[in-house]
This record gives sequence, structure tokens and C-alpha cells, in this order.
Amino acid sequence: MLRLLVDGEPDINFGNVDIGRARVHFDVTGQTCADDELSAIALHHSPTFPATDRILLAGSACRFDGNIDFGIARLFVDGTLDTTFAEAGRRMVAFDVNDGPSDRAAAMAFQHPSGFQLASPSHVVVVGTARRSALANHDVAITRLVLSDGSLDPTFGTGGKWVVALELGGPNSEFAKGLVTDATRLTVAATISRTTNLGADRDVAAIRLIADVSLFRNGFE
Repeated sequence: MLRLLVDGEPDINFGNVDIGRARVHFDVTGQTCADDELSAIALHHSPTFPATDRILLAGSACRFDGNIDFGIARLFVDGTLDTTFAEAGRRMVAFDVNDGPSDRAAAMAFQHPSGFQLASPSHVVVVGTARRSALANHDVAITRLVLSDGSLDPTFGTGGKWVVALELGGPNSEFAKGLVTDATRLTVAATISRTTNLGADRDVAAIRLIADVSLFRNGFE
């Protein structure tokens, strides 16, 4: 990460490896793969209690050759890891659908329990794509973490995780691109890649889930 001042100079108040630069890794002991990729960044800012401000990062963390999981990290505003979050500031989330080897995060958003955006958020929701086994079939993957400690929210889906497979007209792939939240719902934007009688086809999908992760199957309200 790199943080610059308005004049383009590195921020001397930010960084854990050099002035203005911070490095975060998800290296697991004994792994043979050390490639981590960033997909999303968000600032948890409190105008009332600025001391609680945090930076959230989401992306893909390589656990070992060919096995990739969601990686979420929380930093203080000075670029150092917040070790009160998850495991020493980092959380890896594996969906492993049918032993699929690749789960990649794409976007994240805070969820406010009251729906009032100025209230302190209670959760962070991360969406991405889970690869189903070794086949070229991908589904939308969603996880929700308790913001206070980085634990998986047991009230969401199965153990804090949920996978959505639309399978419109047969096997196809869904790739999550972004999401918005309110107090009780999640709306995910995705791309569907499928094969039709005219050949390969890509469509845009909007998926809305309510608090119990059930799907609005007959359109939106």
C-alpha cells in the first residue's frame, strides 16, 4: 500500500516498511505459494471516535500451490496491522466448493445494523468467486465477518459463508464484481458466463439476498 499527501509526497505518518508504504502478507507456515493479491480497500471511519478508524483490505491469499482463499486484513490508519482482528490482523476464508482450489475476493462493504450509514457498522461483507472443483465452473461466494474481532458471523449462511449458483439453463459461471448493503439485505452485481445454442454468452446479473441468505427468486420488491 502507498499513501500520498495532497502534494504527491509520501505520508511520513504511514507505513510499516518505508515512509508512506505498508506491506501485508498472508504467508502460511509451510506453504509453497506466497502470492497475495489486493482487490478492495475500505476505510472504517468514525467522525465521533476517530481513534477507532481502521483500514480494511480484501483480496486473494495463496495458501499453497493452486489453492487460493479470500484474504481479509485490518490495519490501523498508520499502516500497521490491527492484531485484535482475527488472527494477528488477518483472516483467510476458504469455501472449497467440491474441493475447488480457488476462492477469490472481489469487493467488500460494511453492513450497518440500523441501516443508518452514520452509525457504527457491525459487520463487513466480502464477495467474490469460488471455483467449483477442478471444473471451469464458478459461483458467487459471500462471507460476513463480525467487525469487532474478525470472526466469521455464525448467523450468516453456513458458518458465516454462502455460495450462490444461478445455473441458468445449465452449468455456467458467475463472477461477483461488487455489492451494496443495508441493514437486512445484500445486493451483488455479477457477470454470468454461459454456453447457449449460439455459443458463448455473457450476461449481467443482480443478486439480492436477505438476512437469512435466501434469494429473491421472483424479482426485487
